[in-house]
Formats: sequence, C-alpha cells, structure tokens
Amino acid sequence: ISMVEAMDDGDYHQQEEEEEGNSIMKESERIAFYKVAEALNPSIAWRDLYPDPCLDPPQGSYCEQFDDNFYSLTALTFGPIYDNTPSCSYNAWIHPSISNLTRLRSLTFYRCFIGNTTSLPPDIAMLKETLRVFSLRGNAGLVGPIPPQFGGLLHLERFVANGNGLQGLVPMELGGLQYLRQLDLSNNKLHGEVPSSIAKLKELVVLDLSRNRLSGEVSPQTFLGMDSLVKLDLSKNMLQGSIPSSIGSLGHSLKLLDLSYNQFVGEIPTSFSSLRHLEELNLGHNKGLGGDIPTQIWPHMEFLMSLDLSNSSYEGQIPSTFESLKNLRCLDVKKNKLIGDIPMGLERLPSLYLLHLNGNNLSGTLPFSLTFVEKLGRNLLLGEGNYGLCSPLQNRFHRSVKACPTTTSS
Repeated sequence: ISMVEAMDDGDYHQQEEEEEGNSIMKESERIAFYKVAEALNPSIAWRDLYPDPCLDPPQGSYCEQFDDNFYSLTALTFGPIYDNTPSCSYNAWIHPSISNLTRLRSLTFYRCFIGNTTSLPPDIAMLKETLRVFSLRGNAGLVGPIPPQFGGLLHLERFVANGNGLQGLVPMELGGLQYLRQLDLSNNKLHGEVPSSIAKLKELVVLDLSRNRLSGEVSPQTFLGMDSLVKLDLSKNMLQGSIPSSIGSLGHSLKLLDLSYNQFVGEIPTSFSSLRHLEELNLGHNKGLGGDIPTQIWPHMEFLMSLDLSNSSYEGQIPSTFESLKNLRCLDVKKNKLIGDIPMGLERLPSLYLLHLNGNNLSGTLPFSLTFVEKLGRNLLLGEGNYGLCSPLQNRFHRSVKACPTTTSS
C-alpha cells in the first residue's frame, strides 16, 4: 500500500483509540449496535440519540461493566414489550453484525418483523459463549428455517420462538443445547418429525412444539430421562402412532400434558399411572384413540384438575374411579362411544364445575341432584346423543334429556 494509505489507516486507528478512550463501550461493539439498530429501524437517529449506548441504553436493553473496565450490552430488546421499547420498521431485518455484540446474554424481538419477510441469520450462533436467552414472539414476517448452527449456542437456557412464520424441520442439532430449560417453537409452520435428539435435553422444563405441522411417529424413547420436564405440549400437529409410554417416566415432574388435535392411535398407556403430579391432561381430538378408558390410572392422579378425552373413539363405561380425582375441575369426554350409566360419584367431586358428557351412548337415570345441576348450569352438557338417558328432574332440567317415565300404583 502507498505511504498515504498507510498514514490514513494509522490516522483511522488512532481516531478509533481516542474515541474508545472517551467511551465506556468498545468502539467495535458501539458500531455493531448502530448497524443492528439501523437495520431494525432506519427512521430512528440512533447515533444521535445514543452516542454511547451504554450510558443511557434504550428501554429494555442493559449494559454491564466487565474486567477490562469497558461496558458491554448484555441484553437487547426490540418491539412493543414496554411503552418505550424501540419499535421496528416495516422492512426490519437482523444485521449480521449482531455477532459482534460479543457479551450479549439476552436477545428479544417481540412483534418486530410483521411487514416484509426476513429470516434468522446463522451469525447469531457466533454468540455461543454468552447467549442465555433468545426470544422471538409474534413475528409473522419471520420466515425460513431455524439455522442448525443454533445448536452450537452452548449456554442457551431459553429458546422461545412462538407465533412466527418459521418453516422447515426442527433441527436435530438443538439436541446439543445441554443447558436448555425452555424450548418453545409453538405456532409456526414447522414440519417433519419431533427430532429424537430432544431426548438429550435433560435440563428441559418446558417443551412446547404445538400448533405446527409436525407429523410421523414420536420415538418411544424420546422422553426417557427428561426428569425436569413440567410442561409437554405437542398439540395441534399431525403426529401419528401410539402415545409414547416413556411419558410415564416423567411422573415426578410433569404437570401439563397436551397431545390433543393429532392423529394418535391406540389406547392411553398404563404408564400414565406414574404421572402423580399431573394437573392438566388433554388427549382430546385424536380420532384414533379408543378402547376402554383405563380405570387404574386415575386414583394415582390426586392433583389432576383438568381432563379432556373428547372427540375420540373411547368405548365402554365412564370409569367409576374418576371419583377419586378430588381436585378435578373440568371433565370432558364428549363425542365418544361411551355406554352405560353415569357414575353417581361424579357429583361428589368438590371442585368440579364443568362436565361434558354429550355425544355418547349413555343410558339410565341421571344420578345428579338439582343442587348439582344448578351449580354447573351451562357447564353441564348431556345431549346430542345419550338417547337412553333420562332425568327424574323432568322440566327442571335440560330439554336435551328426556324425563324418566313415572310409575303408578294399581
């Protein structure tokens, strides 16, 4: 290079050192912030409003001082989470320079990409030594795949990406996130199978893959050893095959299990009797689930508050062991093929306020008192079938249930 070019280059580095000396941030991080912010909203005068972004960070963003005496951005937030959080423009996108914010621990985009479409840059994976929280919520314009490089975010604890337009497969590489506690990819357009590598996420507390287009069978071994899992939601997909019996191994932690609106077949696994801390169980809208509703698992679920087995193909009678669910508030078994009498013990459930039995083939005399019927009101559904069912309460009850015939003495 020429002597003039060398002098210019030296002058530039001298200026950079002087600016860095007057700044509480490293110049490389300050420039990276401007590039990222301007890509998200070029209409904001970022360089004028935030001449040193760590002196007065934007709402929702934070800085910390490190051993080198410089301050660095450790949290960056865009979108209308708070009143003054920086908004994003119609053409917002994520600049690759985000990888130069080398001490970033939390990155949040809320309703930021709602205009033109954009995608996730693999460059975010360069934050593998620092990033703990990565949240993408309500970004309808965020499309394309989840980069497999995200499996290299070694210290990630929360990956929340719900309500976006993400497509493609759930990357197998996410199984490498050994510290991950929350994986929420719900309400996207992801397809393919639930990756078997999820079994490696031993620290996971929340797994939510609901409202996608996932299909295929779930490996029977997927949930073995996931001893911390509290919430498992795979609802509103197209999953097939039997319900994995390994879910029963989550008995000492699992509180919410939602497998509804899928294509599961077979019966409820008997291993569910180990789910002793379960509070909500939703298996509804699986037309292939059927057979008799098992009787032996319910006495073990003393904390269960909501049970939904609706819109499936269960046969046989309503288990009398339901009356052991003393904390049950909602019981929905509508639109199955259930027969026989209604267990009178259901009325003795102290917390019950919703009971849907409609759309079956139940028969016999309704065993409920007027007090119980009035307590549940419109939350008690019995019609649309159940033609053999009658009520001794006659006109004081639902019109959908016929009055029991009266006998007269001769």
